[in-house]
Amino acid sequence: MEIKKLIAIGCIVLGVGNFYAQTLELSNSFGETAVVKPDSITQSRVNPIIFVEGFTGIVDESFEEKSYGLSLNYQLKSHLFSYQYIRNTNDTDIYALIPIKRRNTNQHALLYGQRFVFSSISLSVSAGVSYASIQRKIHDIYSYDAPYIHGESYWGMPIELNFKLFKNKRKPFGPARLFGAKEPVGFGSSIGVKVYGSISKHNYFGAALVFGLGWHKSYKID
Repeated sequence: MEIKKLIAIGCIVLGVGNFYAQTLELSNSFGETAVVKPDSITQSRVNPIIFVEGFTGIVDESFEEKSYGLSLNYQLKSHLFSYQYIRNTNDTDIYALIPIKRRNTNQHALLYGQRFVFSSISLSVSAGVSYASIQRKIHDIYSYDAPYIHGESYWGMPIELNFKLFKNKRKPFGPARLFGAKEPVGFGSSIGVKVYGSISKHNYFGAALVFGLGWHKSYKID
C-alpha cells in the first residue's frame, strides 16, 4: 500500500477515535492537582501534551525527492520525545547503469528536543538517532523475476526544526460540533512547517507541511 494511503488512513482512524473519546469527556481522566485560592480550595486539572503528526514535503539537493512521514510526540516540561517514520521516494534514480523506476528510503528514528509554547504557537528543535534502508524498484522491462534491488541499511542522526499553530484555549473539537458536542476540550488540530534532514551515509535535507492532532499544550481546567 502506498505510504500516502497509509498516512491518510491513519489520520482518519485517529480523528474518528478521538471524536468518540472527546464526546465521553476524556479530559475527566487527567490527573488532578490542588490549587489554593483565597478563602477556598478548588481543583485544577491539566492535560498531558501528546500529539501525532503527518507531514509531506520535498527533500534532496534538487528538491525532486518526495517525502512523507508520521510522528508520535510527548512533551514533559520543555522536553520533547518523538518517534518518527519517514519515507523518501525518488522516481529518477539510476543504479549500476540499470534504470530504476523508484527508489524508496524508509527511516525510523527516535528524537529528543526542546519545545517552547507561546499561547497558540510552538517552536521546537530536535535531534536523535535513525535507522534507514533503501529499496530500489527496477523498470518493468528490465525486472524479469527480480523487480527489487535491496540496497544497504545504515544509521544516521536526524535533525529538525518545527513551527506550529494551534488553538490557544479549550474549545469544542471542530468535527465534534457537527454532532452537537459543545463541551470545550483541549484536544484539537494543528498546522505548521518543518525543516528536517539526516546526517548519515546518504545525507538529505528538506522542508514539509505538517498536520497534527492531539493535545498541543497544557490547558488548565478550572
